[in-house]
Amino acid sequence: MLSSIEVTNGMVHVRFSKVGQNLTFTASVPGNRLREQGINTNDLKSAPSFVVRTYETYRIIEFISVRKRAIVTFRAPRNRAA
Repeated sequence: MLSSIEVTNGMVHVRFSKVGQNLTFTASVPGNRLREQGINTNDLKSAPSFVVRTYETYRIIEFISVRKRAIVTFRAPRNRAA
């Protein structure tokens, strides 16, 4: 579930929470990378749901773009806690 979106210094920080659990994470991706893929923050805000696949160093985030009428995918580096 999308919790919040924040844009700072050209980076888009998308915070997710897992429904029914106390788990959250933030995916940060350069705004220009999203724009290159034709994705804007309104696309993220209006998405009915997200699928997140987590790998060791990155996450693949998929969502339904209402505007594009398609499933859209982007990759975000995984921030690992020290």
